Amino acid sequence: MHDVRTAVTTHPDRLAGSIAFEAPVPQTGDAVLVELRGLLSRTTRAAVRDRLAALLHVHACVLLDVNDLQIQRASTLRVVTAAMDQAGGWPDARLVLLTTDPLMREALQTSGVTRHLWVAQSKDLARARCPMRPPHVRARWTVPPAIDAPARLRPRVRQRCLRWGLAEDAVQDAVLVVNELVSNAVDHARTSLRLQVHYDGRLLRIKVTDHSLDPPRLMPHDMYATRGRGLQLVDALAQRWGWTTHNRGKTVWATLS
Repeated sequence: MHDVRTAVTTHPDRLAGSIAFEAPVPQTGDAVLVELRGLLSRTTRAAVRDRLAALLHVHACVLLDVNDLQIQRASTLRVVTAAMDQAGGWPDARLVLLTTDPLMREALQTSGVTRHLWVAQSKDLARARCPMRPPHVRARWTVPPAIDAPARLRPRVRQRCLRWGLAEDAVQDAVLVVNELVSNAVDHARTSLRLQVHYDGRLLRIKVTDHSLDPPRLMPHDMYATRGRGLQLVDALAQRWGWTTHNRGKTVWATLS
């Protein structure tokens, strides 16, 4: 494991000076130990996210020591999961947090970070956690409303679900549901869309978010229809499915067991 450090400082925080990484000299591969020190705030979190995502892109695993990190509120710690998302999510990006501070561990749990990342109290345990899938994993893709969007996303979802350890039949169901939800968004919303797939070791949750407020319509069964059967398939395969609206559109979701 590389432990060669060089200081890298982000944009200054107006309240508390600066936040700094003690990060390895850039090199690819292997696991690296990175120390994050200073005050993590709304002002510094974007720079922290981008720098951490860059490290995750080039190293097999990043061990992030947060013992000397200060926070204004627990929610700012979600920047580490945002960096994981930006770097492609597990297992493309592997991040383990390192701290012996009970207050920091409590804040990580309060913020929900411990659902998505391992937290270890020693370097040896952190290294051992590197290859292990965290309790919750997710992947996100944003695509334009092009006719080939379903075809582009199907192999990505299939590969990611297999790498997460899902069984082949579960992967096939997931790919079918993704295909139908994305196709529905392309055909009817006709806006850019974001696909998110989340797995907690038991349930797979698929979400497609677009910028249309029009709700999805489950059409009555028609054996002669050539189109409009997508949501019927989702209804048959999913344990549950539905949609929620928000200011910028809606999210159609499905849960598979």
